[in-house]
Amino acid sequence: MDAQQAIAALNRGLSLEYAGVIQYLQQSFLVQDPLREVYADFFRDSSQSCHDHARQLGEMLVGLAGVPTAEPAPIRQSADLTEMLQQDLELEREALNAYLDAIKIVADDVPLRVMLERMAEDEQRHVWQLEKILKQKAFHLAAKEIRLRQTG
Repeated sequence: MDAQQAIAALNRGLSLEYAGVIQYLQQSFLVQDPLREVYADFFRDSSQSCHDHARQLGEMLVGLAGVPTAEPAPIRQSADLTEMLQQDLELEREALNAYLDAIKIVADDVPLRVMLERMAEDEQRHVWQLEKILKQKAFHLAAKEIRLRQTG
């Protein structure tokens, strides 16, 4: 493993997580919608998830004798709920891709790779959740009625 490449890749993830902490928290303040209370909590929880990832990345970086970045990635802002969610989906996809890239770099360091795989799994779940909220995953029901069969 090239330690300098790994440090750069982890710092990319860290900058995205910093942006997520701020972006989601700002959205929890700005959201105005009939579902404000639901989304304010959703945004606060998402900010905390980014904070947790940032903490883990910072520890990994110092463990590799690297210096954690203090610079967040660009933070997007909107007053429109749908646009907020779209911005979040873009950020989550960027973070997922950053972790997938980092995994390739640290592939032979099993503990580090496993930690990054767990973080990538979290990001994938966030992507799927936002895609469902934004109705970006189309599916079709074969039937509008389900009948349960009795057995025995």
